[in-house]
Amino acid sequence: MTKTAGRVIVTAIVIIGLSIFFHFKIPDVKPYEKGDMKVIFVPDDDSPENRRQLITLSAFTVKEGVDIKEVRIFYKKAMGEEFKKIVMQRVRDGSTYADYLPGLSKGERWFYYIEAEDTTNNILNIPERVKEGERQINFYVTFEGTANRLLFISHIVLAITAVILWIHSVFYAVNYLTTKERHNIRLAFYSVLYGTISFFIFAFPVGGYIAHQVFGQAWSGIPFGWDITDNKSMVTFLYYAILIYLMKGEFYGLEVGKGNVISDNNFSYLVILGIILTIVIYNIPHSYFIQ
Repeated sequence: MTKTAGRVIVTAIVIIGLSIFFHFKIPDVKPYEKGDMKVIFVPDDDSPENRRQLITLSAFTVKEGVDIKEVRIFYKKAMGEEFKKIVMQRVRDGSTYADYLPGLSKGERWFYYIEAEDTTNNILNIPERVKEGERQINFYVTFEGTANRLLFISHIVLAITAVILWIHSVFYAVNYLTTKERHNIRLAFYSVLYGTISFFIFAFPVGGYIAHQVFGQAWSGIPFGWDITDNKSMVTFLYYAILIYLMKGEFYGLEVGKGNVISDNNFSYLVILGIILTIVIYNIPHSYFIQ
């Protein structure tokens, strides 16, 4: 394998990761359908604290003589509660329906689903209702406080810095595997080290303070809690922290391989695996874990 081939592999990993990320971030505007009825709805999953959340959608039928009878929102705070109901208001005589969910304090959230019914009593539920005993996923909206802008910018910069350094470590790891030139190992090690330091600051002191400002809680549990974002950060940090420990001999500039727990080859493979795991972990949808 040549250096060029190695760079192509690394670039491909990054492009695939970004593609997956944007796939989950770009809203899907494909209509929900049942019979002759169609509903177009793009959920918004966050709202300023104590402010009502506007819900809008488009509901219509494609069959002449059939109209939308009613569109309803069913919402609740927690899994054990009963759903409350809102009948959405039709905007003039068009296909747009709108209404509000009540505002909540920061860190609280509504879980909700939408039910549209036409004049033939055809009912469309969004998301689709599952059978009893199966896991039901609903839409949700979280009410958030305001983060300090300078701190938030620092948060983003630290995250980008960590990712850039980790990507550099992959380049050096691939270069080592293709050339066996050992200076690449030291470059990969220090890229991992400085990337992990940047990630630690991003995720814990800075990220925790921002979480406290936005959600009213800095961390959901030690070491792991109920919040999937906290757990993603902890898993990612622990992976790279362990990787640094396994190559601790690099701190002291010892002879080749001396003081390290794993071989240079294995370190290189684990560096590559690390960026792949990071991509996978940060593309796990939040919605499945909070309800």
